[in-house]
Amino acid sequence: MRKPLNKYWVVLTLLLIGAFGVGAYQNRQQDTQPSNVSDTVCARLTNAIEISSCYAKQLATRAETVPAADLLNEARGLQRAGAVTDCHLIAHAIGNAVLTKHRGDIGASFIECNHNCVDGCFHGVMESTISNQRDTGQDITAFAAEACTPFTEPVTRRQCVHGLGHGIMGHSGLTLAEATDACVRIFQTTGVEPCTSGILMEYTTKKLYQANANLKSAVPTICTEAETIDKTGKPGFFPACANALGQGLMLFTGYNLEQSLGLCNTLPQAQAAVCAWSANQENLDHQLDP
Repeated sequence: MRKPLNKYWVVLTLLLIGAFGVGAYQNRQQDTQPSNVSDTVCARLTNAIEISSCYAKQLATRAETVPAADLLNEARGLQRAGAVTDCHLIAHAIGNAVLTKHRGDIGASFIECNHNCVDGCFHGVMESTISNQRDTGQDITAFAAEACTPFTEPVTRRQCVHGLGHGIMGHSGLTLAEATDACVRIFQTTGVEPCTSGILMEYTTKKLYQANANLKSAVPTICTEAETIDKTGKPGFFPACANALGQGLMLFTGYNLEQSLGLCNTLPQAQAAVCAWSANQENLDHQLDP
């Protein structure tokens, strides 16, 4: 018999659906300007992720001398001009470069970041911080437990913890189950959801990138490990993964809603509905804040 639902993990799914709500609202408050980035090389590419990566490299290389706010405005300009479908991943790269500029100082890097491109700069700072810790051989989970302590303002702390989730999943070498357990162990209840949402976004995006042209066969299996976690003590984790997958599919397909919904429908029925809801919500947010 299936274990009774743990109300915490059910709530996690609902919270994950709105994980970027605050950032998206603040993102709309940012002034934007046309991009000065040369699109000669990037415009020749056809894959949405590869196009974003190309522009990300161009912008990140200028972070040592150009303020992050200006670079984020340029990234936002690229999105508004239609050169990229989403500037969030570009903002991640800018955050990586800003941390390097400030020699690993998280506080100074956060001061330079802003909420443009759905808080991606903050996430990139923390993602790169975890990568640096791994490279020095230090205990990543012990470091992560203290990294966000200086940030008490709720929105800033959330972005810090969410960015840690990206970093733990992307650079620690942990499995999805191990990374999730690390979040629970480090943050217990108050910070688990933003950490886990970062883990799931990192996990599903990387799986989509690895699948590339084989999305139709890959998508049904992307959340298989999450299903196992769901059944072994964290009910609600499978649909939470499906929610992150819906967001990731929209990004990966260049905000092609029809294609994303078709891929969502390859999941089991209940998760397909969550994935489709997430893709539709991402599409609506994108239309309201292009």
